[in-house]
Amino acid sequence: MEISIQKTLNPAAAGFSTTGGESSAQPLEALLARLPGLVYRCRYDPARTVEFASAGSHALLGLTPSELIRDGRGLASFICPQDCERVQREIAEALARHDTFVCEYHLNHAGNRRRIPVWEQGCAVRDGKGQVIALEGYIGDLAGSARPQRDFQKQQAWTFQSINQLAKGVAHDFNNVLAGIITGAGLIKMEVASNPEQPFGDILEQIFDSNRRAQKMLCLLMEFSQRQPAERTLIPLPSVVEESLQTLRSVIPATIEITHVIEPECPAILADAAQIRQVVTSLCAQGARSLAGHKNGRIQVRLDTCDVGAELAATSGLRAGPHVRLAVSNNGGQRSQAVLGRMFEPFACKQADGHNSGLELFAAREIVHAHDGAVTVDLVPGGGFVFHLYFPIPDSL
Repeated sequence: MEISIQKTLNPAAAGFSTTGGESSAQPLEALLARLPGLVYRCRYDPARTVEFASAGSHALLGLTPSELIRDGRGLASFICPQDCERVQREIAEALARHDTFVCEYHLNHAGNRRRIPVWEQGCAVRDGKGQVIALEGYIGDLAGSARPQRDFQKQQAWTFQSINQLAKGVAHDFNNVLAGIITGAGLIKMEVASNPEQPFGDILEQIFDSNRRAQKMLCLLMEFSQRQPAERTLIPLPSVVEESLQTLRSVIPATIEITHVIEPECPAILADAAQIRQVVTSLCAQGARSLAGHKNGRIQVRLDTCDVGAELAATSGLRAGPHVRLAVSNNGGQRSQAVLGRMFEPFACKQADGHNSGLELFAAREIVHAHDGAVTVDLVPGGGFVFHLYFPIPDSL
């Protein structure tokens, strides 16, 4: 579905103000004012700059229509960062099909930093040449609506989307793994036929290595699919981190130095200890793999507290205020911002040995999000990268 520019709604002509000011009581204006959600028109630019908004913007975004337009705010700035890329992709795919788009995600409320689950439906406004110049649509509050079935369907949709994402990667990767096994077996068969006494150590090791990779992938997928909801209790994070590092020391090569700086007075957080240990293990293991062949490899773990400011809160979906911060860094060579941007995609990034690091990191990020936290990854000057994990401190502490 598409709308030509000639048929586009003209707010001023319809009798209401695009700046949210007072106007004559026209039927359309009264209707929009009573709607619980947000009716909008925005430019088709990266920010999705708002050109018109109904009165529902205040409840969903924390800003009145006049504030949105006066400040030049775009709808994209309110979407939680972890949802931005997916929403952008879903809209672009629908527009390419000349269809309406429907998507569900979380908005950051500008006033109280709440994350509000919403659904959005809209369509393109095109010029005479068929180019998209604007979007018009509606955003509704899922949490505030009396539609429990809708909420259930939303959760199911997100679950199946994750499963589909994993399934595509699994199919691709297992094709490669099986190809290695089949090729190796075929070579052995040919060699045996031509030279029964030929040693096959290297070829057999290739087969065994492919099998080990396949088993590792299966284990990771099983862990992800069978993970139970977090059983969150007040736990002291310093002891959980120290236990994780003790276990890691026995499996990470002795050539890699592991250091830690833990603030002993870190307040307790509401968390599932087993899942937090899994996260620490995954991040340190990722760092160890990036240090393969490094003569002076080093992994550093730091645990402290910090205040999440407005800027970080706006980009991470966190609430501004005190948090426990866990940093895991390494000096494992050079990385690009492009690589860092895809590190949490299940099958996007591989190590030199073919290991799918993204699957472990994807599961780790999902665990942190389930604890109302956030994960960021940044480059370290001189080489390497650092993960920062933020966990909210309960208000009662």
